[in-house]
Amino acid sequence: MAMGAVFLAWFMIQLDRQWEIDPPVKIALVYGGGPEGARAVLSLVASSMITVAGVVFSITIVALTLASQQFGPRLLRNFMKDRGNQIVLGTFIGTFLYCILILPNIVGQEGTKFVPYFSVNMGMLLAVNSLIVLIYFIHHIPALMQVSTVINEVTQQLLQTIRTFFPDEFNEGATSNKPALSQGEELRKKIQSKGINIAANQSGYIQAIDYEGLLQHSIEHDLAILIQFRPGHFLIKNSSVAQILSDEDRPDLNNKIVNSALFLGEKRTPTQDIEYAISELVEIALRALSPGINDPRTAINCIDRLSEGIAELASRKISLPYFYDSDDKLRVMGQPQTFRSAIDQSFNEIRQIGRGNTAICIRLLEVLKEILPHTYRDTDRQAMHIHADMILRSCRDSIKEECDLEQAESRYQDFLQTLESLG
Repeated sequence: MAMGAVFLAWFMIQLDRQWEIDPPVKIALVYGGGPEGARAVLSLVASSMITVAGVVFSITIVALTLASQQFGPRLLRNFMKDRGNQIVLGTFIGTFLYCILILPNIVGQEGTKFVPYFSVNMGMLLAVNSLIVLIYFIHHIPALMQVSTVINEVTQQLLQTIRTFFPDEFNEGATSNKPALSQGEELRKKIQSKGINIAANQSGYIQAIDYEGLLQHSIEHDLAILIQFRPGHFLIKNSSVAQILSDEDRPDLNNKIVNSALFLGEKRTPTQDIEYAISELVEIALRALSPGINDPRTAINCIDRLSEGIAELASRKISLPYFYDSDDKLRVMGQPQTFRSAIDQSFNEIRQIGRGNTAICIRLLEVLKEILPHTYRDTDRQAMHIHADMILRSCRDSIKEECDLEQAESRYQDFLQTLESLG
């Protein structure tokens, strides 16, 4: 937007030089005065815009500080990439740049007077637009800081990631993974027994993996590659990150190719990491359950949204990260995302921190029952049964009130009945 303001200033000056006018005679504009008045107008707009921009920056920093304290520092990424804040700051900075670039072109000397009327009126129009944007900003920041808005945004990010990586719904003719799983297990055992370890060149979180590049390299050199980590995992420098099965001895080349296919960073990102958004929701819930905040309603809101994401994942075919050449020969194997790991990431810490909180324990049992009808795999239902058992044991150990414990027992029995009805 700042660069756009620079281009707009250049364009308007060219327009004024091409169509130099005397506004009182030829055209009616908002501003039609002399050079001194034009300088005063643009100076006023420029000084106002930089002042307001400073205030907006200050309010944004305060909002980020409050968000970090209430929702966790990892959620700052969501606020920093908010398009509304970017547009507001860009509007004020762009208007300021436009005005200071137009000012030097106003000439008030006798005989060489030049007042860029079109440019000055455009500056006034930008000032009015900035006022509208300021009103929007005053409304946008409180709306953005509402916990329900934050939780909903993270949930939509989770659902979008799941739908992107697992586009096929399980109940729409999804095929079995058993042949691919059998072939993959055979190759995995072969690579683990005869393969060469590839060490990581640096430490960091795996943000993405270029599987297509690894597949192309494996085809060119007749390799089989087993990646031992998936996006979201942390790598330690010089630790084994992959194993390669090859008839040729190319350790340097293979090391370079594998490490170049791993995009590492200092933090996790949702690019290929499904559990990233899950961890954000869990962090909000854990902070809400902390003694300093003590907001169980927010934690229950997070549990509800987590159940939405887990149900979405359960209803989809979780394809294996296996990549084949044109002859259907398995070349590259990644670490699969499993339903069990997702549900563990979602509910384990909340169950542990919420131990003894009757409302949290009961809601966890309720959402497990609500997720059941969306599951189609026996392994998924077994994982949910394990979580229900853990929650019930936690209730029995920590809840002393008999009526509260009876409610938890009742929710557990409802879960078992639903599980039995599904076969």
